[in-house]
Amino acid sequence: MIPVLERALPLNALFHEDSALYESSRDSLHAFLLAIEAGGPLPNEFPREALRGFQTFGSSLGESERIEFTVHGLPTARLDRSARASILERSDLESLILQDTLSGRVTALDTEKQTFTLIGRDDKHIGGRFSDPELTDDFVEAIDQKQAAMLMRLTCDVAVGRDGAQLGVTDVSAIEAFLADGHPLRQRLLLLAGLKAGWLDGGGEVVDMTALEMVRDFSQALIDAQEPSRMVAFPMPDGGVELEWRQGTRDCSLEVHSDLSIQSHELDSATGDDRLDRFEHLRDAIGRFCG
Repeated sequence: MIPVLERALPLNALFHEDSALYESSRDSLHAFLLAIEAGGPLPNEFPREALRGFQTFGSSLGESERIEFTVHGLPTARLDRSARASILERSDLESLILQDTLSGRVTALDTEKQTFTLIGRDDKHIGGRFSDPELTDDFVEAIDQKQAAMLMRLTCDVAVGRDGAQLGVTDVSAIEAFLADGHPLRQRLLLLAGLKAGWLDGGGEVVDMTALEMVRDFSQALIDAQEPSRMVAFPMPDGGVELEWRQGTRDCSLEVHSDLSIQSHELDSATGDDRLDRFEHLRDAIGRFCG
């Protein structure tokens, strides 16, 4: 989807706005972004104090997303994650803000100051804060000693330094538990989430969190639709996850690779039928086995 934002000009406004300031600002920003994209020097006329706006502007852009700025008759200027990193490198900014999701275990919670520490899946500690007081109960639940192994996923704003290192969480918009206590694969999936790089005789990638969540959701759909027997999950060398279960006379497996490609395999022990399927979306795999 490509949303387009245009500047509307009122036809019957009581007072006609002076567009000179807007056009000057637009042209200055456009020239600045073109210079960033070309790797050239920053335009002298671009105000250096305006650079701080890029600490948050564009923070929600994904890896393949960008904002395009067009001025009639001139090349299109683009702002993406790479451009924001270049702005950081060539300015006096110490950090940029990126919207991200982090997984780990929450510790050292201070409910009065609304600060916390997150121990990531790589065992690195990152400090953070949250502004929404309604998230306090969620953080308290996450740090409850009775649920010390609870793996959480935080949707948050992260300050990233010049070297790409995460400096801290500046705010949190959502926090959720990775697995409910009653899920039959809870301990197994938590074990997979805790695997370090090299788990397979020195090889083996860290299990991708999204692939793990997809297997969690698929296995829950299986449980809701029926009671599969012998359901177990395994890590894959590329960082993906494989789920195996028995469904009637069929031995079934679902592989979610680290690139989030999905395929299934079924072998019917009664008829000898062998079937391999590939799915574009998880919902298609759920429909195939749980519909």
